[in-house]
Amino acid sequence: MPFSPNTLIGLVVAVAAAAVNGASVEINADTAKDMASFKQFQAEYRTGGYVSDAEHASRFAVFRRNLKDIDQLNAEAAAEEGSTVVFAVGKFADLTLEEFQSKTQGKPKPGGTPDYPNTHVRKTPSGFQPPPAVDWREKGVVGDVRDQGDCGGCWAFSATETVESGWAMAGQPLVNLSVQEVVSCDKHSNWHCPDDDDCKNVDAGCDGGDPVFGVLFICNKTHGLATEQNYPYKSGKGGHTGKCATPNKPTDVPCTGFSWGNIPCDKGKCSAQNEDMLKANVAFYGPAAVSVNAGGNGWQHYKNGVYPASKCPGQVNKLDHAVQLVGYGIDGTTNAPFWLVRNSWASDWGEGGYIRLAYGTNTCGVTDQPLFADFPGKPYEHL
Repeated sequence: MPFSPNTLIGLVVAVAAAAVNGASVEINADTAKDMASFKQFQAEYRTGGYVSDAEHASRFAVFRRNLKDIDQLNAEAAAEEGSTVVFAVGKFADLTLEEFQSKTQGKPKPGGTPDYPNTHVRKTPSGFQPPPAVDWREKGVVGDVRDQGDCGGCWAFSATETVESGWAMAGQPLVNLSVQEVVSCDKHSNWHCPDDDDCKNVDAGCDGGDPVFGVLFICNKTHGLATEQNYPYKSGKGGHTGKCATPNKPTDVPCTGFSWGNIPCDKGKCSAQNEDMLKANVAFYGPAAVSVNAGGNGWQHYKNGVYPASKCPGQVNKLDHAVQLVGYGIDGTTNAPFWLVRNSWASDWGEGGYIRLAYGTNTCGVTDQPLFADFPGKPYEHL
């Protein structure tokens, strides 16, 4: 007979109490297996333990439900022809889906898309043919994977990292800029919106924001950004936006705004996005900021492989997370094309902090609203 969460909580508390008192409690084989798995999970991801026996028991109940979800996800993947995606116990395995979404998602979903102040779409030079695969990490224009922690500031990470990569693509040294300055100082972005009611408080620190306005803040508002060393990230612990501070040594990053990587989608299912255009632009101009639909339990439990379109739709009103697109390639096992995406959930998630999304189907909305940071002059002559 399956355990209900309340029964299971009582069981785990009883087991814990019995262990303290030197007694023994009989449990079935499935529960014992799950408890062993939970113990291993804690040793890897929750070394500080939980605040009480009740919290421990509650988290174990959630963990058990997630084990079933992981089994179901893997069964669905196995039934999908050519699928390589694998789901497993990871750092978010003791969180409910709602807790996971609250902790990791940071792109607001307003009633309508803000009226972005730029409509320029980049194009590559005539005759340019993108290579079969591009990984900008190999060219030294992509920094290490960061960790947003308990702050919903993914939008600030996506914006900052894309400005960093754009400046490096312009032939400058790769510099780690301050995400904290964007999180804490770009709280209200209605200064650049034609309709205040539409865009008011789009960027709200740990409560979410939009990478478009994050890039504009860096380029148009601050005229420079502190380095990570001079203004380190602290919002990840506790999830507080923090007060805006004036950096001592702002770094001059002369970006002038942003441009789209393809024609952006602002309504509907976005099933006709031009992925080939984005592919060519990424191959020529470098990494781009993208927004995705990452709120499902597939992202929560992703371990490796190419994430299929069947796991998340591409419609624009589902976008809830911002990341950086750093390349594309071909899977060595199935020859299936994919997008290479840098996340901000630390390197102990996914493929060293990265996820590969299936190419050609606008998986998770990755091609809905891609953007590049603009720099003056002709910064790509060195390529």
